[in-house]
Amino acid sequence: METSHRAEIEDSVRSRSVNRCPQCNEVPQETDGTLTCACKGKTWLYVQGQKGTEVEEKYLADNGCCYAEDVRGDKYYVASWGAIVHLYPGNRWDCDAAPKTCATLEEYFAWVRSVGE
Repeated sequence: METSHRAEIEDSVRSRSVNRCPQCNEVPQETDGTLTCACKGKTWLYVQGQKGTEVEEKYLADNGCCYAEDVRGDKYYVASWGAIVHLYPGNRWDCDAAPKTCATLEEYFAWVRSVGE
C-alpha cells in the first residue's frame, strides 16, 4: 500500500464496535424481523453499515474486500475469504470473524495475513 494512504488510514482510525450483549455476551441475531439476544424480552436497534471514505475504500480493496449493499440498504464489505466487514457511523467498525483482540482494521488485516501464512 502506498505510504500516503497508510498515513491517512492511521489518521482516521475506526474503533472496533463489537456488537455483543454485555449481559449474555451473544451477538444479537435477527428473528422474525427483530434483533434479539439470549436475554428474555431484550431487543436491539439495527444500525446499518455505511460506505467508507475514498481512502478507506482503497485500503479495504487493497486488503481483498469488495463493497456490497443488500436489498434493505445495509452497506458492508465482503472479504475474499468470506468475512463481512461493517463500517458504522461514529467512526466504528466490526467483523464477526475478527478476533476480539483486533481493535483496528489494520490489526485485523495483519491477523488475517498471519493466519494465512
